[in-house]
Amino acid sequence: MAIVTKISAKGQLVIPIEIRKKLNIDENTRLVIREEKGEIIIRVVNWEYIQSFKGIFKSPNGETALDWKVENRKEELAAEDRKLKRWKK
Repeated sequence: MAIVTKISAKGQLVIPIEIRKKLNIDENTRLVIREEKGEIIIRVVNWEYIQSFKGIFKSPNGETALDWKVENRKEELAAEDRKLKRWKK
């Protein structure tokens, strides 16, 4: 679907109602706007978009932030268990 629209004097862009309805865009919807090879790309920020970033931030050893957090939490729980065992003695 291609619809011609224009930019206002304030630099605002009107997204036609047909597209807003199709993509469930309302006044609180977040959009990502970027320039790529001389074109403007607009993406709706939804769960699918957020999930597309999963796993892209990795440490030099290949560990993701989630992997690190899970392992760190396991270590914290083990330390708490050791403290509890000392208190029970």
